[in-house]
Amino acid sequence: MAVAALGWGKVPVAQVVIDAPGIPKVYVLRHAFGISEGSTLSRNEIRRGVQALLATGQVEDAVVDVEESAAGAVIRVKVQPVSRVSRVAVYGMPRGDAKRVLATLGLAEGAPLRVKAFELAMDRARQDLHDEGYPHATLDPDLDFDPGNATVSVALTADLGPALVVRELSAAGCRIEGSRLWHVCGLKAGERLTSAGLEAARRRLAETLRRDGFWEAEVDSPRVQDGAGGAAVAFPVQLGAHWDLDLVGLKRSKALELAALPFVRGGEAFSPASLEFVTSQVQTFLQDEGRLLAKVAGNVGQDAKGKVLQITVQAGPLTPIVAVLFPGAHTVPVKLLRERVGARPGHFWRWGGEPVDEETLAADASSLLGTLRDAGLADATVGEPRIVPVRGGVNVEFPLEEGLRRTVAALEIAGVPAAVKTPKLALAKGGPWSQRAEDEARGALEAAIQDAGFADAVVTASHDCDAGNCAVKLLAEPGVPSVISRVVVAGLVRTSRRVVDRVAGIREGTVVGPQAQLEAQRRLLALGIFERVDVHPIPGQTAGARRGLVIDVKEAPTRTVSFGLGYDTEQKTRVSVTWSELSLFGTARGLAFQGSFSSLEKRFQLTYREPGRLGLLGTPTWISVYRTQEHYTSYDVYRRGMWVELGDHFRRPFRALVRYDYQIVDPTAAPDILSQLEHDQQQERIASVTPILEWDTRDDLFSPHRGAYLSFSWQSAFKVFQADAAFDKLTASLSAFAPAQGGVLAASLRLGAIQPRGRVPGVPDNLQIPINERFFAGGRVTNRAFSTDMLGIPNETLICQPNPPGSAPGCKVLAAGGAGMLLSSLEWRFPVYGPVGGDVFVDGGNVWQAWREVRVAGMRWGAGVGVRVDTPVGPLRLEYGWKFKPIRWTAPDGTLVREAPGELFLSFGNPF
Repeated sequence: MAVAALGWGKVPVAQVVIDAPGIPKVYVLRHAFGISEGSTLSRNEIRRGVQALLATGQVEDAVVDVEESAAGAVIRVKVQPVSRVSRVAVYGMPRGDAKRVLATLGLAEGAPLRVKAFELAMDRARQDLHDEGYPHATLDPDLDFDPGNATVSVALTADLGPALVVRELSAAGCRIEGSRLWHVCGLKAGERLTSAGLEAARRRLAETLRRDGFWEAEVDSPRVQDGAGGAAVAFPVQLGAHWDLDLVGLKRSKALELAALPFVRGGEAFSPASLEFVTSQVQTFLQDEGRLLAKVAGNVGQDAKGKVLQITVQAGPLTPIVAVLFPGAHTVPVKLLRERVGARPGHFWRWGGEPVDEETLAADASSLLGTLRDAGLADATVGEPRIVPVRGGVNVEFPLEEGLRRTVAALEIAGVPAAVKTPKLALAKGGPWSQRAEDEARGALEAAIQDAGFADAVVTASHDCDAGNCAVKLLAEPGVPSVISRVVVAGLVRTSRRVVDRVAGIREGTVVGPQAQLEAQRRLLALGIFERVDVHPIPGQTAGARRGLVIDVKEAPTRTVSFGLGYDTEQKTRVSVTWSELSLFGTARGLAFQGSFSSLEKRFQLTYREPGRLGLLGTPTWISVYRTQEHYTSYDVYRRGMWVELGDHFRRPFRALVRYDYQIVDPTAAPDILSQLEHDQQQERIASVTPILEWDTRDDLFSPHRGAYLSFSWQSAFKVFQADAAFDKLTASLSAFAPAQGGVLAASLRLGAIQPRGRVPGVPDNLQIPINERFFAGGRVTNRAFSTDMLGIPNETLICQPNPPGSAPGCKVLAAGGAGMLLSSLEWRFPVYGPVGGDVFVDGGNVWQAWREVRVAGMRWGAGVGVRVDTPVGPLRLEYGWKFKPIRWTAPDGTLVREAPGELFLSFGNPF
């Protein structure tokens, strides 16, 4: 039946048939096509359905036939599927080269293969082989298509041919030749020539010539002439004059050369035309050191060897900033202006403040100009900043001309649909007017309308200013409201479509604005299983009331195996092995196994993770089972158990977590420090629920420089599921970080309290609590003046156990742990050279038998110094802490116990 004779817009759709040979999940294509039985036959919907099929990435082409039957229209869609790679093999080249070729081609089992893109990738792969030193290499593909399964087997046959090797090396136009030229270029006779190697040789030769005093030297791309015994490589050199540096009034240093004179060390070529820039860089270097009144002049001269660059410096003394002034400021509070600039009174080079030089002052001036205009001073200007000598240092002045202040006399908003709530705007009637505020208000209103479903909305802004009053009009042209008619997911190979649907949260028939699309993209990327996520309209569906969206993803590797080796003074050698899979069976649920082994601990742990919207109650969920053997200073414990945790650890600044623990504990310790429960039962069970609240504004989790971290938790242990212990445990901590004197000032306060339920009079609280739940202090992360766990109250939380009969008289000090804890630390971390730094610290605290006994006067104090080596995941620390007042105390058996004066620790990571 002719298509033109069909009843378009009248006839119902009786049947939709998708013919897609080789595609196992035809229902995915049916869903993307989006035309359901019973709907009205529509050309537009068929066209949109075909566009959606092509957007899936599974369809190369589609042909639609429509027939009319007694029940209605029958739509038959003949699909030409994109062939997916079933097998990849590379022959005729080493394994390393084969991996690079496959990476260039983007070939992997299950990935789609499009012929045109494949041909372009093949050209790139061949060029890569030529660049790797095989100028005659060939790479021939053999594609074996299986239409029935929509797959293709790819076989690549390579013939690398003879490698291009270097035989001769020359550099016409310079004095470097022979063995020195080979050494300078980093080449060896007979070595294979690659494009990267030739470029590195050219760069090294240019750097050497400049270090030899030929600062203007340039080395052009080499000429390579292949011959019977190898290639002759010639570097054309434009040598230029020989230069000397005459530095007057300033000592030459590596830091100066790196910051202001890079050509001296072989960096960028020097040009006499850049003389003014060079002198300004020297001045900036001195100003950054704190010599704010430094003056620098330069000129070019001549001597018998060649040219001379003379730089004359009047460095002046280190000059503190006495005041930062804003002459001409009347309308805007000076306090606000001071907050907008980096320049601060004082010795900025000591206290880690922002350097003050011409560049930073210009940035401060720009910041001030924006502040003034935001305050309604549209005609304001900021003059060139001045450094003015005064008694005791300098004043930094930013001369201002405010001009006339303009306010918003009237604000008219028109054209906004009734269903759209007007957001808070940067402009308000009676408030200051500025062009930036007007632009921000226009953008915010336009975004609000688009997010409400008017994807084509446009807002124009206009103003009419008379003297100090401005009438502003925001005119919206919302266009036609639109909803999402189809959601297509492209690029999935291993991952389930349901994962994308649940995490993205984009539903057909709903409004999805730009902000919602961006949030969906971020949630999908946060899963860690995608390298790339793009959310955009289906091609051809960027207009109209019904539009389709494509969620186009590229999957990332999800399985990792890692091995770790470490050492510290407490655990000695530590070994860890981890295996993890981020997407079990394509579900985006993770499973990880971890094993760690040291002299103090053996741990095996299996953890299951459900991220984000895939988790229980729509929040990230963690479930873990574990088995550990731990050896502490006063006791050993064998534990096995499980925990469940709900909450998002990556949410900032505020996050709330809840954790359920169930553990079976076998402690081994001296009878004097075990609880009555542990005396009665060799094995105890502890079940607890712990709500956790955290506030985190740190700028870096491993090595913070500013911000704060606040944590509060309440562990409630109760007798359920055959559990034995019952207690409440509160812990709170606060850490704060701020730049100081070129480093970081860090402070910490930690508190803890445990209350046993069913408290027994006459028995200390700590001995009514399982030993592995008590507080212990002393060591590398609590108080570094005391050995591990050995901070406490003598004869209360520290006891002395008499030596066994037949041994030497005396006793051994054991930590009994406490039910009350108070710890504080103040630390200054500062850089020394490169990644090496140091720290100075004061630690205080103690552990008491009961939280009611905690007293500031009872805290023990110590101080110390350390060396730090920064790494990407935290510092390696070597620290020594000594006690302010080492004490002697007498044990019940009369033994006199003396404390060591201090302790040495080697550890990894920050103490807080």
